Amino acid sequence: IRNERMSKLLRIANVKKNENLYDLGSGDGRVVLKAAKDFKANAVGIEIDPVRYAISKIRMIGVSNANVIRHNFFKVDIKDADIIVLYLPKDTVRKLEPKLKKELKKGSRIVSHPFELSSMKPVKSLKKDRIFLYKL
Repeated sequence: IRNERMSKLLRIANVKKNENLYDLGSGDGRVVLKAAKDFKANAVGIEIDPVRYAISKIRMIGVSNANVIRHNFFKVDIKDADIIVLYLPKDTVRKLEPKLKKELKKGSRIVSHPFELSSMKPVKSLKKDRIFLYKL
C-alpha cells in the first residue's frame, strides 16, 4: 500500500491519539508504524508470516506505541479495538465479517481497502481509492 493511500486510509478512519488500532494481516508493518507515529494511536499488527513478522518487529524498534503479534488474526481477541484496518483478499474479508460483528464494541470503526464488506454499508468511502469506512 502506497504512502499516500495509507494516509487517506488512516484519515478516513479518523484515528485519534491513544485509540487501539489493529491491522489484520499487517505485512511489513507500514500501516501500524504510520498510525503510531503520525496519529499517536496504540497500533498493533497481527501477522502470521514469519518473515513479514520479523521485518515488522525490526522496523518497530524504538516505537513504544507500535507492536506486532505473530498469530492467526482469526484467533486473536480484538474486542478492545477502536479501529480495524483490513487490506486483505476479498474472500478473507468476507470470512472475517462475522468475527468483526461479534467481537467489536459499538462505535468501533473498520476501514477496508480495496474490498467492501458484504454485510454492512459503508458510512464513508473514497470510491476512486477503493477505501471504505464502516461503523458498528
